[in-house]
Amino acid sequence: MSTIAEVAEYISVARVVQIIRICQMVPCILMFYDHILTFDQEVEHIWKSSWSLNTVVYIILRYSGSATGLLTMFAFLAQAHVSNDVFQILVSSVTDLAAALVHDIVPVAESSLC
Repeated sequence: MSTIAEVAEYISVARVVQIIRICQMVPCILMFYDHILTFDQEVEHIWKSSWSLNTVVYIILRYSGSATGLLTMFAFLAQAHVSNDVFQILVSSVTDLAAALVHDIVPVAESSLC
């Protein structure tokens, strides 16, 4: 049987976990808010301009961060069902994918500049 002190401790730990989850989601939400605020400028200066190495690097960095943010938010929202091992596998998969994209896209961008 649980005592009142154990229940109070459980509630205290649950509040701390909830605060930590909220603090971990705030940067992701702010990043998506920034995407919404600056999307018109991005279309004007990035998507309508000629493609260069800088454009490709910008797009990779901008949207790989968004993908990581989405995975992070998903992991924190579903953390009761997702273990830390699965989350680490997801993060390493995204990192490997980003590295593969960088190595495959950059030589094409450099060769198109010549």
